[in-house]
Amino acid sequence: MTNKLSLILFSLLFIFSGIALSQGDEDGWYLQGDPVINKDEEIDLPPCYTERTVTVSDGKGHGSVKRSEECFKEASGSYESDVTWTVPPEFMKPGMMINFTMTCTSQLADNSTNGLIGYEGRTILQARCTNPEGKSTGSFIVPNGKQDDEMAIYASFVVISGLHGDVAYNYRYLKAGDIDSGSSETLDPEPKSKESQVIYNSWNTGSVGGNTTCSPFFTIDEPQMITYIDTYHWNNGAVAPGGTIGLIDGYGTQYGPWKVETSLDRSEVPKGYWIAHPNEIIPAGTYILEDSNPATWSRNSESPCGFARVEGYAAPDSPEKVEASASETVIKAPGSSEESNDKIKSPAKTELADGRIESEKILDGPEAEDKERSKNSIFEMISSSIKTSTAASVRKPTSIDRGTDKDTSSDKITSLDRSAKPLVIFSQAATGDFECNPQNFAGFYYDLNSNTGTEVMTATLTNGMLSGSYPYGLVYQTTVQQNDFAFRDWGYYSVIGLLGEKYFAGYLDTAGGIEERLFRESGDADVLSANRLLRVLIDDDHEKTITTATPLELEDGYTLAIDSIDASGNTVTLVLSKDGKRLFTKKIFPSRDGATMAEKTFIYRKSFGNLRDVIIAAVHFKNAFRGADQDLATVDGIWQLSDEALDVSVGTSLGKMTIQTVTDDGIVMNNEGSDLSLSRNKDISLMPGFGIRTADADSLRYCIYREITGPGTFRLRGAVADDSYSWTADSFAGFYYDLDDGIKTELLRTSVIDGALEQPDGITYITNAQKANFEFEEWGSYKVIGFLGERCLAEYVSGEESPAKSSSNLESAKGLLFDKSTDKSALAEKQLLKILADDDAEKTITTNSPLNLEEGYELSIKSISSDGNNVYLELSRNGEVVHSAIMHPSYGAAATAENTYIYKGDSGELKNVVLIAVHFKNAFRGADQNLATVDGIWQISKSPISVKEMTSFGKLTISDITGSQITMSNRENPIKLSRNKYVSLAGDIYLQTADSDLLRYCIVREIEID
Repeated sequence: MTNKLSLILFSLLFIFSGIALSQGDEDGWYLQGDPVINKDEEIDLPPCYTERTVTVSDGKGHGSVKRSEECFKEASGSYESDVTWTVPPEFMKPGMMINFTMTCTSQLADNSTNGLIGYEGRTILQARCTNPEGKSTGSFIVPNGKQDDEMAIYASFVVISGLHGDVAYNYRYLKAGDIDSGSSETLDPEPKSKESQVIYNSWNTGSVGGNTTCSPFFTIDEPQMITYIDTYHWNNGAVAPGGTIGLIDGYGTQYGPWKVETSLDRSEVPKGYWIAHPNEIIPAGTYILEDSNPATWSRNSESPCGFARVEGYAAPDSPEKVEASASETVIKAPGSSEESNDKIKSPAKTELADGRIESEKILDGPEAEDKERSKNSIFEMISSSIKTSTAASVRKPTSIDRGTDKDTSSDKITSLDRSAKPLVIFSQAATGDFECNPQNFAGFYYDLNSNTGTEVMTATLTNGMLSGSYPYGLVYQTTVQQNDFAFRDWGYYSVIGLLGEKYFAGYLDTAGGIEERLFRESGDADVLSANRLLRVLIDDDHEKTITTATPLELEDGYTLAIDSIDASGNTVTLVLSKDGKRLFTKKIFPSRDGATMAEKTFIYRKSFGNLRDVIIAAVHFKNAFRGADQDLATVDGIWQLSDEALDVSVGTSLGKMTIQTVTDDGIVMNNEGSDLSLSRNKDISLMPGFGIRTADADSLRYCIYREITGPGTFRLRGAVADDSYSWTADSFAGFYYDLDDGIKTELLRTSVIDGALEQPDGITYITNAQKANFEFEEWGSYKVIGFLGERCLAEYVSGEESPAKSSSNLESAKGLLFDKSTDKSALAEKQLLKILADDDAEKTITTNSPLNLEEGYELSIKSISSDGNNVYLELSRNGEVVHSAIMHPSYGAAATAENTYIYKGDSGELKNVVLIAVHFKNAFRGADQNLATVDGIWQISKSPISVKEMTSFGKLTISDITGSQITMSNRENPIKLSRNKYVSLAGDIYLQTADSDLLRYCIVREIEID
């Protein structure tokens, strides 16, 4: 294992060395060893199931079971099932999309095989043998991370035998030069002074065949450092094992060949992309590109000699022009292995008279301030759309829910080891054609101050299906809008929402009276025209004071610090750093008499391929002072963009949506090629973070949703109003809503007169208890009530009030929790109990893996009798046993009530109320461990919420409780709707007004994502 690990890492060291040399010290996820494979023990569990086995290998799981004739009669015999999945690549680049497929097959419909691929508690895809063709697909965008962060992609499954298996692919976030190769050789982790450009590109979007009969060639008129070469191997959809790529010049001199890394392409060809990072300098001349497997090399009429791309940058033809670096660039003479140890020297750059920097100064340390590089230097990459605030820990999944007859949605998988519970934002529910926009879906981008919302998704149904061919069932359109900077003296820019996030499309020249500094100083102002977008990280005009001891904290690890201020206070020397590493310095003059915008604004630029010198950070300094003990300055404008550009080229696929058009006005996507059936109880992934969920109901009801994994605080807003308005769960996703039963109980109403809230109670909140079914339907019904967005129990319902059931077992179970509770109604005692769990997904618990519940509770199997009929259970809280019971789940005549574990306790005014209920489907005594299957879990909080009259929740006070209705208002707490206000109403619900002359406001719920 150790030797193999060293070999893998040693190979990766050279395969990926070009990343550090050519792409600005780019980071990646690297596989740090063999996949970790786990499975349940192979045990016999008589009398009904014997010879239960599970085998696990990389990319495949297999299970088998024998059913006894005594228990199953005609259905007895041996049965098998299989799970296969896409194996993730050994190397993954941040921002790269990985397409996963998992396929499950089973011989038994009533004992289905299912699986899950996920990472860090987030689901990529779920697969079941009951899916069409047993197949499920999902996309994963590799997140950014910090040095030494860790991540595990895991495939976890349950096979026909009911046993589990999982494979964890462990990755560690490293810079190319930091890979432990097992030797003393290391690569230079310092950023290089050139950025790669495209030298040759024969890629196109046409259909492809194979078996090229010629080779591509290109000519360069000056020496080039070749940093990247790729070729495409579709091979009729089959695997094309990686080989080599090389170059031959006009004199027959060979360069390379270089071994390639392989990557999954978007059409799921396992090794479609062949990628090499040569990092060798070749002289001027004509070169033929050779691929070791031309039979599988893709071509078409437009590119008959094969799909290929070559990148590099101009290199000096004289070794005297090579500047010193911590690790020197290897210059390999044609046909020779000799290395040149001479150093490349870059010309010094100066600051121009108007304050513009011809080339910012690079600082590798305090003593390096006089070492300068060219304007095109590549700085350390800034992580963009997915920010990792702490090192991710590699976790092994513990188990996965076993299948049921219905398609279980991802939020019901509770037995996986999850680091955080994601926030799921739902749109308004629809029953037919539907338009999803920022007014009815808080998951889309919207700016309240500027009234800017750019995203719209239209769903058009055809026989309950969203067609993947024209006319398309799903069309997503986002448009460019003009927006002013928060620091308005900088002028305007183009903003566009994409997948709910705010993106920058370009700087604008509006020919106004404002000094549009950023438009004029950015090399390329329009990024959308190059099919690129940059995420907006900061746009702020709040004044902040920074000192020599307290630098300005920016996003993605950037800081801007005062290095010094001269005695006059006019000249400020600033240092930009990232993750503690100094990058470059610049002088500004904010306190100089008559200082211009150029003299008061710090600017930092970045190039993206053909986009040159785009401003990605700007800070405006109001003034600066030289103090006796420390220097300080005031900033009143901050602007920052992501340092990674998002590719939005036509043909780019984002999950099941494909970009069809990109213009100066916006982007249009649709679900071309992906027919989506909106059948009952479906959870369909659409785009990264977005999906469609349908109700578990006889009639169609569905909604769009967005999943946010954080961490941080998310402001979930409701529909925007400019006069009196009423919000329900349809217009505010922060209220409780049950999609399956169509239950919504909450309403918040404002009464506005002449732009102000009516006094004394311009805000009224009303919520009503409604009957709902337990997810484990055999228990019957209860009354649920939403309260400030939380789902709460109002009361248990008797069996007579529950819907009629056909089975005698069901009849005996309905109203069970009502019967077992001494006090039935929380609302009658003027209190509510938060519902912590209501779940019918099957889970397997063992002697060694108890059922974890909320509020510190844990239900454990202590022993099972030899016949499996008697199960001794213990309930503990925070490690202390609080209850024990004996259940009989495998006894043939056992009724549902006898199979339900009940734990009761007092909660406020309620006495002896059922707090926890768990239904056991079966139990088995094993040779090495005992196990049981549960298929119903119910838990309510032991801590009540008091809702007595005159109880206050922030500015809202309960004024009335009538029957099953609670009413609150802001009486005695007047609220002004003045501009730019953020006022707490109750709990985590706020009222927010726009920074605008016209009244515009909404309600907001703050939700913490761990």
